[in-house]
Amino acid sequence: MNRKVLIFSAVFLFAIFSGCSNKDDPEPESLEITPTSLSFGKDAGEGSFSIESNTKWTVSSTVSWLTFTPASGEGNRSVTVSVIANGELNVRTGTVTVKTEGGIEKTVQVTQGGIDPFIILDSDEATVEAAGEEVTVTVNASGAWTVQIPEDAEEWVTLTSQQGVSPAVFTVAANTSTDERSATVTFKLTDDDVQTQFTLTQAEMPPYVSVEEAHKTQNFSSDGDEKTVPVSSNAAFTATVPQADAGWCTVEVTPDGIEIKVDPYYGAADRSTTITLSVTGGSEDVVITVKQNGLGEITYTNVSTITMLNGNLGAEGYWVSRWPMLIACDKDEKLWVNDNSMYILKIDPAAQTYEIVTTNGLAGGSDEISISAGVTSSPDGSRIYVNEDRWWEAGQWWRLHEFNPANNTYLHVNTGIPHDSPYTTDVPYRVWGGVAVDESGVFYIMDSWYRLYRMVAPTRAQIGGEGKDNLDGFEYEILYDLKKDLSSTRDDDLFCIAYCQKMKRLYISSYYMHQIFKWELETGTWSLFAGSEEGYAEGTGAGAKFNTPTQMAVDRNGNLIVVDRTNHCIRRITPDGVTSLVAGTPETAGYADGPPLTAQFNNPYGLCISPSDGKTIYVADLINYKLRKISAE
Repeated sequence: MNRKVLIFSAVFLFAIFSGCSNKDDPEPESLEITPTSLSFGKDAGEGSFSIESNTKWTVSSTVSWLTFTPASGEGNRSVTVSVIANGELNVRTGTVTVKTEGGIEKTVQVTQGGIDPFIILDSDEATVEAAGEEVTVTVNASGAWTVQIPEDAEEWVTLTSQQGVSPAVFTVAANTSTDERSATVTFKLTDDDVQTQFTLTQAEMPPYVSVEEAHKTQNFSSDGDEKTVPVSSNAAFTATVPQADAGWCTVEVTPDGIEIKVDPYYGAADRSTTITLSVTGGSEDVVITVKQNGLGEITYTNVSTITMLNGNLGAEGYWVSRWPMLIACDKDEKLWVNDNSMYILKIDPAAQTYEIVTTNGLAGGSDEISISAGVTSSPDGSRIYVNEDRWWEAGQWWRLHEFNPANNTYLHVNTGIPHDSPYTTDVPYRVWGGVAVDESGVFYIMDSWYRLYRMVAPTRAQIGGEGKDNLDGFEYEILYDLKKDLSSTRDDDLFCIAYCQKMKRLYISSYYMHQIFKWELETGTWSLFAGSEEGYAEGTGAGAKFNTPTQMAVDRNGNLIVVDRTNHCIRRITPDGVTSLVAGTPETAGYADGPPLTAQFNNPYGLCISPSDGKTIYVADLINYKLRKISAE
């Protein structure tokens, strides 16, 4: 019985305690949100979501472009979400968070679209005058943009502002055509297909002819030249020169403009003319002034050493340039030097190189030059002539040798002039530096027996290849015998000779009489030109003094340039006989480069003048063993 009581009691107590526990335990928190995402367009707007909860909650967000109402509450409720307009191209997102007091969180994802890409111009067209101008376009775009100019318009439409920066500035060039033209320029977003277009229209230009201001004056040197002047025109035009000047200045219309040709000029003063460009029914005439410099005075600026001839052995084992004596210059500015009567050297002043062209009998036969002496060039420098000082074999005539500078080939010329002395057999026949040649190939020589010859070959051989041919049969005549007019007791002299193309005159220097003579070719008259007795003096005619003058040359102005050997200087004699100093320290031997009037020479012997400019002087400075250059302007 007691057992049954105990079981009943236990069941009763369990029922009591169980009933008390269900009555005191709270209901768990709950939170549900519907929907869990909201989407908006680019404009401002509102949306909502519902909260189902059995407790208190709060609402929050991390972005500033959306707001919500209410921000807190309890139980079930609807929350309104508001977004402001999105002014950006990109889509943006934000999160709304709902959280209970017990820490339960739920979120709503909010998405808002961006604006549509756009590019807007303040105008879609412009009209431009034919003369051209700048056009400005203001651009409003949703992103980066570029300008595209049609390929066929790139020559006349140019974007001069920075690409992609507003405003866009275009430079429209002048329309030189008689037709209107237009171009459609495209403005396009860089990352999108959105684009818009702008039309440029340019008016046509009436017929015209024009020349840039910088080309309206054309300057020419006295050498003459041809020049092309660019001319802008949209119609046919004419170019004319005054009749009085048409003899020296001509003009021709070409596809590129006009071609002006000016002849060489030998006057001292400058000259000028005009060229008039005209177009029918259009713009005013254009006048171009053509100016040509006269020769003016030559000013010598500097003496320099262009190569050292210092007695070293050359590659062939020959003794090189102990004493540079007489000298000539060819058309390529190569110097041909008589080296102590032993070699003829061809020297390149720019490269400082040389070659031995021929030697004194080293081959042991008649193909070699016996004793080289005078060296001269044709007026244009296309040929070099070397004459022998003497030829010792019995029955031989004095010989002349013609070289082609292009390939160094030469021919020997037996002149037909015998070596019979008119005075005494004890005096050797010599033609030291006494050879000159005019532009037609006529030779003039002055031998040691005071005789001036004119020599003409019946035919002129063409030199080419490696052949060395003899050309005999020169016709010659004695133009003048100076000995008949002299009281000198000497039976011989050393003469040098120079030809002046402009004056049609020969100049002859006498080594021992210290004088310069002239022979007028057109009148056949001989006279004293400058000098009187040994010494140094400036002056006119016989008022000047020289001391053993040697080689001479004529500059572009017709001045005679003379080596005054024992006075150690270079002299100039004007066509009317006024003698002055070019370079060197008179009566003082030495070596110094620099300004011409303080430079020094030591027994200079030969000189020549550049055929290319007619003023640069090259000097064989004998005892200094050097070649010197006298620059001029």
